[in-house]
Amino acid sequence: MSLDFIYMVNCIQLRCKVISICLRTQKQPTTILRQIKTGRSHRTLRRYVQDGAKYCLLAGAGSIFMLAIAAVTKLEL
Repeated sequence: MSLDFIYMVNCIQLRCKVISICLRTQKQPTTILRQIKTGRSHRTLRRYVQDGAKYCLLAGAGSIFMLAIAAVTKLEL
């Protein structure tokens, strides 16, 4: 449960960071993701950012507790 919740919060953080860099540098998100050197592929990072968007919407619909409930119930999004 806690690992799922941590994954959700980290995806939201990555998405926010990518959006922030996009606004500051006027670059496309794909360009920014290609420049990140984490040992993860561009495709994986893109999936993390997309998951972050889903989790943002879920948390925005209610509260951060919606993410905790989704993590506990192993809800597939």
